[in-house]
Amino acid sequence: MARLSILALLCLGLLAHAYGYIGIEDDIGGPLDGDLLHALENLFGHDGDMAKEADSSDEGGISSSEEEEMRQRALGPIAKLLSGQGDGPLADKPFARLMFLRRLLGGASGAGPLSGLQRPTGSLVRNMFLFRLLGKRMGERFLKEVRETKESHRVYTFAASLFCDCALEYIDDHNEIRGFSLDVVNAVCKHAGKNCAVMYDTRSNCYSHVHGEHSRAGDGLMNHYYDACMTWIRSHERERSVAFTEAFAHVEHNAHFFVKKGNPDGFDMNNIGDKHIGFLNGWVSNEYCLAHVAEGHEEDLEEFGHEDTEEHTFKGAHLHPDQAHYYETREELFTNVESGELAAAFLIDPSPAEADAHGFEKLGEDVACGLGGTLHMMTRKDSNVPEWFSEHLHMMKESGEYYGLCTKSQHEHAAKGDFDCVRK
Repeated sequence: MARLSILALLCLGLLAHAYGYIGIEDDIGGPLDGDLLHALENLFGHDGDMAKEADSSDEGGISSSEEEEMRQRALGPIAKLLSGQGDGPLADKPFARLMFLRRLLGGASGAGPLSGLQRPTGSLVRNMFLFRLLGKRMGERFLKEVRETKESHRVYTFAASLFCDCALEYIDDHNEIRGFSLDVVNAVCKHAGKNCAVMYDTRSNCYSHVHGEHSRAGDGLMNHYYDACMTWIRSHERERSVAFTEAFAHVEHNAHFFVKKGNPDGFDMNNIGDKHIGFLNGWVSNEYCLAHVAEGHEEDLEEFGHEDTEEHTFKGAHLHPDQAHYYETREELFTNVESGELAAAFLIDPSPAEADAHGFEKLGEDVACGLGGTLHMMTRKDSNVPEWFSEHLHMMKESGEYYGLCTKSQHEHAAKGDFDCVRK
């Protein structure tokens, strides 16, 4: 077994040597240059303790059989580490393993080609013992530095859908994306020391509905086109497939049914029957909001905005999949209401003036869709954005920086409407 382990090390050494001849260079430099023992002492700050411990294995009293046993115990884990077997810290990083091998066995001075590999000096047992003691920590330290370097160069991207042409998201006269959501992204990223960028994408690429199926995270978010989508309301339905940051704004989240002016067809929201209803794709005002009300989740009513359930007569509705129709734009939605293809549209309110100008009116009481009416950045469940974004947004709230930003943005974007800052 020991022979096989030694053979594995020799093969890796020859591979590193061969790589050096084709011009691959090690530009890491640093902690393991020069004498192996001094480098290890400087790196880990043990003031020679580990070297002394290793030296003790060279002193009298160790028989040849004991030395062979130590050799086998040391070589096995090292060969496994450097060959990438198992799930060790260097398992999927072959180039890092070559660097590791060269630094530990090479004793080469300064950055240079891998062909600078030299024969190890000193007792094999002594060096193998140091391997055993320090290999794991050195690998973890190396990988930690690689991750930190990668993170410092990473750019986090946020998608704006420009869903409302309002103070949260809009295009200004210079064709630039503006709004409070963008202001928050820029401020939080600066506070966290992250590189961030905002891009446009359609709302359905962040979250979408498929006819006859459960709604789900969109292709853009799940396929890593970007890291997060800006300006989204939480809901139970959405939390099954995506994650949210801490809230950064509060908005009106009541939805209504909209019909042709005067309700000529006599649409009754409490008796929908087999009528066809239209929704906007990706919006929280969807068929699941109607079903949620119908299922009577009393524990959620306060969070949904219903302080007194007795005042609300709308009982919700369970629609058959063939009754629910999703559209990408308001224009498409209202065109189908006007043509009679749909009995009504259900959506978070456009302004009364907008509805009136297009010949429609809203019916009935408010229907609160989503949890609490707060806005968040929406991400994949495997993303680290909620962790660092929420942490630094919370710090900005605690320091008052967030509230200063919110007040400033309310004035800067006032021509596009208003929004509310969130409480702590």
